[in-house]
Amino acid sequence: MMPTGESLQRKPASGRPTAKAKIGCVNVRKMGPESDTYNLDICGLSETKREGSGRRRMGDYEGFYSRVEESEETNGGVAVAVRRHHKRVLKAWGAVNERIIWVKFSSRNVTKMIVSCYAPTEEQKESFYVQLQAIM
Repeated sequence: MMPTGESLQRKPASGRPTAKAKIGCVNVRKMGPESDTYNLDICGLSETKREGSGRRRMGDYEGFYSRVEESEETNGGVAVAVRRHHKRVLKAWGAVNERIIWVKFSSRNVTKMIVSCYAPTEEQKESFYVQLQAIM
């Protein structure tokens, strides 16, 4: 039995403190600083309905978003919002389509990839999972 108050978290072999990041996802209707209310460091956003692909500053975040075609009536569009202090370890990002986006972070010889996606319910299901598997 573990003594009261002792942490279950492992300490790194180097003895140096490790950086932690709070990661989550939010379904939103428009792109903006919504993730700030959840105090997340990295936040996947779905149903952004933002046209085009690119990046934009959103308060304390840098947002990376995927495209939704101008003429489409859709619930699509995904994004990843990254707090600016984590941006220094951000190495790459890619917008696959309106339902899949990824970001890669690299620090201390460790690379981590975070994928934000919004799965379709019907006819696009098979191609969605093929595309998702291809980036994994």
